[in-house]
Amino acid sequence: MVRVEMGEDLFGFLFYDIYSGRKHNVKKVKTRIFADPAAFFRSLDIELYNKENRDYVPLSETRAVGF
Repeated sequence: MVRVEMGEDLFGFLFYDIYSGRKHNVKKVKTRIFADPAAFFRSLDIELYNKENRDYVPLSETRAVGF
């Protein structure tokens, strides 16, 4: 399971933390801090896109392999 928490700190910087693990065995994998909101959203978008497509196998490939 991957969890992303995001927010704004006291100095106005945007951040997101990425956690990985299950219930009681969660580890912080990555922390990113940004002063520019556009850079924050671009990085977050790329991060989420990569997580969603990491184990994705197109339907056409699964038929060829015989799943």
